[in-house]
Amino acid sequence: MIMQTSTKKFFRDAFLYMAATMMTPALGVILIPVFTNQLTPAEYGIMTTVHALVGFLQLFMVLSLHGAITRLYYDFSKKEQQKAYLGSILLFVTGFAVVVSLLLLLSQKWIAPLLFKSIPHEPYYAYLIVLSFLMAWQSIPATILRIKERARTYFVIYSVKSVLVLLLTLVFLYWGGLGAASYLLAMGIAGAVTLILFLWSIRKDVSFSFSKPFVSMSLAFSLPLLPHVLSNWVITTSDRVLLEKFISLDTIGVYALAVQMAMVVRMVFMSVNSAFVPKYNQLSASSNHREASRLLRIFLYLILAGGLVGWGGGYLFLELVGASGYQEATRFVGVLIGAEVIFGLNYLLIAKLSFMKKTGKLSISSSAAAVINVLINLSLIPVIGVWGAVVSTYLAEIARTMLNVIWTKRLHHRRGFD
Repeated sequence: MIMQTSTKKFFRDAFLYMAATMMTPALGVILIPVFTNQLTPAEYGIMTTVHALVGFLQLFMVLSLHGAITRLYYDFSKKEQQKAYLGSILLFVTGFAVVVSLLLLLSQKWIAPLLFKSIPHEPYYAYLIVLSFLMAWQSIPATILRIKERARTYFVIYSVKSVLVLLLTLVFLYWGGLGAASYLLAMGIAGAVTLILFLWSIRKDVSFSFSKPFVSMSLAFSLPLLPHVLSNWVITTSDRVLLEKFISLDTIGVYALAVQMAMVVRMVFMSVNSAFVPKYNQLSASSNHREASRLLRIFLYLILAGGLVGWGGGYLFLELVGASGYQEATRFVGVLIGAEVIFGLNYLLIAKLSFMKKTGKLSISSSAAAVINVLINLSLIPVIGVWGAVVSTYLAEIARTMLNVIWTKRLHHRRGFD
């Protein structure tokens, strides 16, 4: 009965996390007919390239401490210790993100030319910094809701954010005439509202006292993980930043549309993982390895099914709604979703390695894959354009998976994990 209840709650929470996390990429899909009719491929390329850079910068600002919380929180048994721990991490990330954001804004004249070749520095550099700050700051309270298994609150907050993004984007696009900046500005305003809601929802879960030992132990866990997290961005997103240096913004816009569809599949996997990781860590910490392994198998089936559905659905959607100038996006959708399935399989390996606190192994795998990705991108993109980015993504994901399999098998034999 306990096992059935646990599994039932896992599926319920997984659905809510998936629905919440999928809202942002789903909005991107819903808005595709609007964007493809109101924006040129070049404008769409600007919007998606800036958004891709936000993904990198917000990861750096949070230093992977949201990942440390999902593991180290369970090492504390007393409620007051848990509240002090969560409060310390929240305060540290807030201060760190503020300092980094101010330094980047003051350094615009030196950094902006390195990031953008064809994209105007104004206003897109400012959008990049502000969006990254908001995303980094809200990642901690969002993670706190996950470990507290308050999926319904998580879902409600993301619902509010999605409605705001949709309405504001349409207002800025049709009545404001802001073009490529419409979606970015809408994300910024909605992100600020979301942050307030997140902070209010966790007010009773944290105590705002700062403990250096808590931060130190979390950084010891998260910093080795940071190359792994940043490498994910390098493998999946940096190609658009590199492409901006070698091909036209029009071509980047077409490719970005296909990436948008593939990202829907990735977000499904990430959403299920949001429910999976806390439950897997909880079961493993209580030595219930049989039930933990059962969750791993369920996740595997969901990954394979998600890839199949995403491949057929993504191709059909683009055929139906793709406007003039964007038709070539259908050529890339299937192959990109295949790479996302390989990425999804890594979640099964990451769960085991993270629980055993072998984050350094994950960083080695992901860093090696990122190096492969960048080298192949630099070699092939100038020659074969977008297809060079596709090839590099596959080879990098395969390399990372193989290395993680090696680490997991070695630790399995040493420690007897299933």
